[in-house]
Amino acid sequence: MYNLIKQDIVILFLGGLFSLLLTVVIIIIKQEYKRNIEKERLEIQKKFLPESVGDIEAKLNDSFEYRKLKFTDLLTIWGLQPLFIINFINLFVKHGVLEIIIAFILVLFVIIHEFHAAIQYSANIKYKLLILTVWVVLFLLFNLN
Repeated sequence: MYNLIKQDIVILFLGGLFSLLLTVVIIIIKQEYKRNIEKERLEIQKKFLPESVGDIEAKLNDSFEYRKLKFTDLLTIWGLQPLFIINFINLFVKHGVLEIIIAFILVLFVIIHEFHAAIQYSANIKYKLLILTVWVVLFLLFNLN
């Protein structure tokens, strides 16, 4: 029974990791598609009004809607949602005091992350390492407990 629970936790974390990667890849593909459509539109417009368009790449990068996205920044921004789900699924398997405390702390961290820190600190390497550390620590805690 104990080995089965460890296998379930590994499968949960792998599923969370793959869902995170799939989400980020889909977002990047959609963004590149939108960016390419806008780039084609601007190239056509530049043929007729070159002075009004200017540098296409700079114009695309300056806009929020068509900017290039960084894979690691998106991993950081979206990194806690799968972990949040994994944590609550784990509460059904193991529901001790430690798991409840971890769930409460993670809820607070997710709220801070979603409403404040995700966009502001996603490019910061220390914040990226913090999100990665949370994944590793929770994986170890759930496996060792």
